[in-house]
Amino acid sequence: MRRMGYKGRNYTVGAASGETSVKAIKELERDDLGDELRRDLLNLASDIIWNVENGIHMHMPTHLFNSVLTRDDITVSDMEELLSDMSDELKAIKIGCHTDNYRLIFGLGEFTCITPSSRTPNSQLSSAILRMDKLAIIADHIGWPFFGSPIVLDIGCAVGQRTMHQLAELFIHNFKMLSKRTQDRLVLVNNASPKGMSVTQLYSRIYADTGIPIMADVYHHQFNAGECIEEQAVIELAMSTWPQGINPIISVSSSKKRDEAQPLLPLATHADFIHRDIPEVTTDVLIDAGLHEVAVLDVILKEG
Repeated sequence: MRRMGYKGRNYTVGAASGETSVKAIKELERDDLGDELRRDLLNLASDIIWNVENGIHMHMPTHLFNSVLTRDDITVSDMEELLSDMSDELKAIKIGCHTDNYRLIFGLGEFTCITPSSRTPNSQLSSAILRMDKLAIIADHIGWPFFGSPIVLDIGCAVGQRTMHQLAELFIHNFKMLSKRTQDRLVLVNNASPKGMSVTQLYSRIYADTGIPIMADVYHHQFNAGECIEEQAVIELAMSTWPQGINPIISVSSSKKRDEAQPLLPLATHADFIHRDIPEVTTDVLIDAGLHEVAVLDVILKEG
């Protein structure tokens, strides 16, 4: 059976735990940030334990560690200091990850952009780089090796007068500003917009120069303008970019508008469940669906 996981929090375990709002996080005293980070680590450990017990092999937690990632006054050194006091919480996560070779994937979302527009202040770029470097420190402390626990990044779109070539050049330039530990974990994913980079564009414009692996999002593939190759060829091209010995990751979704009869929603809105066959590949599959772990269990049940 193929290995599958989901993007997001585990609703079954964490639905009642709640999240601290961004506004509240900004108002927290520095001494309180450690408590927020400890809570996030414990929630993560609970998610992993439940997932392993229910045959789920990976997940990409979202909105986790916001207490420290979104605060620019928390430096890389501060992160190291905070994590040094959380050995018990980190140990619980390590035990979960090393059970059944569980895989933890990190994502930063669309608001962490290292290819800002010319109208964006430089502080946004500095903030994004700091956020990514702090996340890499957390990944290091959890103990997963580099691409085994990647940081997945969507580099954005060619908006305004910017061409795809200029977008790629800007990314490659700013990529060099990241710490080595962050560079070593970075994986790129194709954007859902017609103005975003497809897998073939990421391959020719960025992978060829940097060697950064590509995660094929087969749902986004249908929205990529100018992408002329078939889905299976896109998957195989992206898989070829991963280092030997590391399972590539692909992402699979369905459309809530088309497949769950929600005509007022944009076509790219993700459905709660998966309404298509999973590609026939021997690799790790990340399910990006509204009901997270429930959608994965539904696929596992259907596949028998």
